[in-house]
Order: sequence, then C-alpha cells, then structure tokens
Amino acid sequence: MAGSDQSWRLRDIQWRKLWARQDYANFLLTACLIVATIVVSVVAEPHIVPYVAWDARISYPLHSNTIPSWVAVFTPLIMLALTIAHGSITDAVSSAVYFFLDGVQSFVMGIFLTQTFKYIVGRLRPNFLARCQPDVPNGVTFSLQNITSGISDQFPCTGGDVVDGRLAFPSGHTSACFNLAVYASAYLIWVWHWRHQLPARRLTFREEFAADLLNVLAKTWMLGMICFAWGVGISRIIDYQHDVSDVLGGAFLGTMIAIVYILRAIPRWRRVLQDTSEGPRREFVSSGDVEAPIIPGDGAAKQRVVATSSQG
Repeated sequence: MAGSDQSWRLRDIQWRKLWARQDYANFLLTACLIVATIVVSVVAEPHIVPYVAWDARISYPLHSNTIPSWVAVFTPLIMLALTIAHGSITDAVSSAVYFFLDGVQSFVMGIFLTQTFKYIVGRLRPNFLARCQPDVPNGVTFSLQNITSGISDQFPCTGGDVVDGRLAFPSGHTSACFNLAVYASAYLIWVWHWRHQLPARRLTFREEFAADLLNVLAKTWMLGMICFAWGVGISRIIDYQHDVSDVLGGAFLGTMIAIVYILRAIPRWRRVLQDTSEGPRREFVSSGDVEAPIIPGDGAAKQRVVATSSQG
C-alpha cells in the first residue's frame, strides 16, 4: 500500500517511466494474435460434418441470446480492470497496465485458439437445422428402412447462416468469460496471500477485522466473476447455441490459458517497478519467484548470480 509520502494525484504519474517499463514484445504478440484471429475467421472454412434431417440433437429452434455477445465480452474486461491496483501512483498504473494488457493478451489468445478449434472440429450447433433449412420435399417420411436417406448430400441447406451453425465446439462466449474470470481471480489470490505480506506486529481487533473484511469482499468478488462466467455458459445451453460439452470445453480452454498467462505474468511483474529511464543498465536473472534486477558493481548481486549459477 502507498505510504504517506507518496502522491496519488494523476498529474504526478511519470508516463515516460510507465511506458518504458512495459513489455513491448507482448504488445507485438497481441497484435499478431488479433490479425491471426481475423484471418482465421475470414479465410478459413469449417470442417464439414454430415448431418441428417431427422437428427433431434440439432433440431432445436433459433433463439435470441439471453446474454448479448458484447456483455459476455466487455463485462469480464471491466471486471479485470477493476481488480488491479498497487503501490505509488506511477507503480500502481504501471502494474495495472502490465497486468491488464497481459490479461487482454490471454483473452485474445483464447479467442484465437477457440476460433481455430471451432473451424477444425466443425461440430453442429443444437439449432443447426433451423439455420440450415434443408430442402426436404413435401411428403417425405423417414423410417428404419430409409433412415440413411436423410443425409446432407440429398437434402442440401437453403438457409444463409450455415457456417456459424458448424462452429459449436468449443463455446467462445464461455471460453472468453472463464479466461478473464480465472485470470482476475488468480491475480487477487496472489495479491492477498503473497504480494501484500502481513505486518510483523500484532494487529488490533479493528485492524484485523478490517483486513478480514477486505479478504471476504475479495473472495465475494472472485466468486461473482466465476458465477458470471458460468451464467454465460448456461445461457448458451438455454439458447440452444451449444451442448453441455461445448460449454465445458470452452470453460476448460479459457481456464487453462488464464493459468498459463498468470503464472508467467507474476514472476515478471517486478520488471514494471524498475526504473529503466535513469541509473545504470539493469539485467535480469531468474530467481524462482521473481526476475531480480542485477546492477553492475553490486557485490551482493554478483554473489547472488554466482549462487544461482552454482545451484543450476
């Protein structure tokens, strides 16, 4: 937390230091992922899975989205932005920008992989026949004797929303929501239990109660984000956009990507707190939980490098 001598006025933010501390290779990767996602969505064709006109699993009606797509996308981003804070005003904004942009890249990576898997799998949505509108002649009936006569080659689609009807697995809405909800929740757990250490002195009852109350509020916020993500996934089932397995696959994919990104972001976090605009050039060496700055001429730092090398 900020000390009494630290300024929290926005005009005191040192913007040059803030942007000098960021990971510009991450910016480049995020831009490449955005371009790749657009290319996949525009150029790729989904895997063609044959359908049968009598299949009840894909014969559900079209239904409007209970949770609009923009809500499922922007609400987790807003939750992530509200979750992040740290230190003095420059350090706070540097850390917030660092974790927010890392979370955004996790989000974009999730979208890219989700879209890629959608086109590779080509699974039909539960409302596929309503989108397809197969050209079935009047009076045609299906029985056990001619059960194979309803395949897609004999009754082609006449509807105009067929491509999206083949992109069921995994659920993109669910993947995006779980990605940011898990990322923000893991960030909060790290902040409360590792980054902010408990003071050495014994807390008074009021201080301990205030700390416990903030902890409970943080836990409630995390549960709220996870419940929102599940709510989005459930709405996709209710709206006949996905099967249960599609939603579970999206939740798993989003969660795994978030875990990978947050486990990478936390050890590199102290980089954004280092002043790269002044003083000697700083090199970084892995020290387990953080990347520690090694300043030339610092005897203790040199000893640490030797110790680290000998352990390796």
